[in-house]
Amino acid sequence: MGTHWHLAYGIYICDHYLDPFKDNKESSTDSPFLHIHSHGDGLMHTHPYAPQEAGKNATTGRFLAEGGWSLSSTSMEVWDGTTHSNGDECTVDGKKEPSIVQWATGFPGKPWSGKAMSGDPAKYKFRDGEIVAVYFLPKGSKLPKPPGADDALANITDVDGANVSGVT
Repeated sequence: MGTHWHLAYGIYICDHYLDPFKDNKESSTDSPFLHIHSHGDGLMHTHPYAPQEAGKNATTGRFLAEGGWSLSSTSMEVWDGTTHSNGDECTVDGKKEPSIVQWATGFPGKPWSGKAMSGDPAKYKFRDGEIVAVYFLPKGSKLPKPPGADDALANITDVDGANVSGVT
């Protein structure tokens, strides 16, 4: 516990990335200050000073749950206000198709594979400097890299505006 990590995130629904949510650091029901939070900058800021937010508990699902949302391998409910469940349709390139929750990871400065990962994205234990993206798209769709992820990780600031070492 006690390590300060940063990673970029993105949520892609049907045909676009959602704007990063504003700030979840005061919306938790179980803590007055969240240790896995965002400042509206497209980054997860992780200060795991509590066991429920450290080690094996520092997951993508925990990050979203602290903002009041949910994620699993079969559905997601995020800040667009809609529950997206496997089998629901998305319109992509003018065509409605059944879609599923998918996810991909990568690192800044490296080619984005866009390869769908297996398993439950909510249980994914992220790493410092990583990029994690969750998608609701038809199976086999291209999984694009979150825009601005490399720059966000290279230019990290904390909530008070102080510079934090970027990830290279």
